Amino acid sequence: MRLLIDTNVILDMVFKRSGCDMSIELFRHIKEVGASAFITASSVTDIFYIIRKETHDTARTYVIMDNIFRLVAVLSVTDKDIKDAFGQKRESYETSTT
Repeated sequence: MRLLIDTNVILDMVFKRSGCDMSIELFRHIKEVGASAFITASSVTDIFYIIRKETHDTARTYVIMDNIFRLVAVLSVTDKDIKDAFGQKRESYETSTT
């Protein structure tokens, strides 16, 4: 099983926001069942920016990012991927019919 993890799921855990227990449980389950968890390349930059903005500590942000990379892999997106997605002309670019 392959799972795409939303940016906010990661940030919930990092900042121990309300509901973070659900995010932590998700990653426990991922590990138990041997699933693969992914974030998008754009999520990496978003997460880094938000953590650094909140902590005001670049070195700490890099440590946190290293820990995140132990939990998830990063999906790359190519020019072809973007054009193929737009070529499907769906109502919402972010949704899938499958």
